[in-house]
Amino acid sequence: MYGRILNYLSKISEIEILYRWMIILSSAYASFNLGANELSNVVGLLKYSTSIEDNTLKIILVLALFSGALSFSYDVLMTIGRNLTQLDPLTGFSAQFGSALAVTSANIIGLPVSSGQAIIGGIIGLGVLKGQKISKCLTLNIIKGWILAPLVSCLLTLLFIKIFSVLLMPF
Repeated sequence: MYGRILNYLSKISEIEILYRWMIILSSAYASFNLGANELSNVVGLLKYSTSIEDNTLKIILVLALFSGALSFSYDVLMTIGRNLTQLDPLTGFSAQFGSALAVTSANIIGLPVSSGQAIIGGIIGLGVLKGQKISKCLTLNIIKGWILAPLVSCLLTLLFIKIFSVLLMPF
């Protein structure tokens, strides 16, 4: 009897280790996608609108990525990992790996997509599938952000073009 219990506990421990490694590997895959997709959006603008050398460009981007991870990532991490719906190791892996596959598919055809939107969609999909409570208020706020971010970006771009074209216009 004790042998069965020990065998059962050993299998549970092995499964937990497997889930941890699955999450680590899917996180690495999602991080790869951030470099292949999100970062290339920024690099494309910076590289082809300035004459900054490649090595200098890489240093600037690494420092910016590092400071962004240290400054604002915790609140986003809590929103995605805990506040939207409950995740366990298997659902966390599934959401992250599924969204990473979706982003990779878009990258293959050269389509810039949002990794953030992909993971949110995966998490909400898992919550619906498992019948879990999904924060409707938070989901609506995220969707509002998806709509407002491009609109505000467009308006700010137009504003900056107007301001700088007047300030830098030769007299």
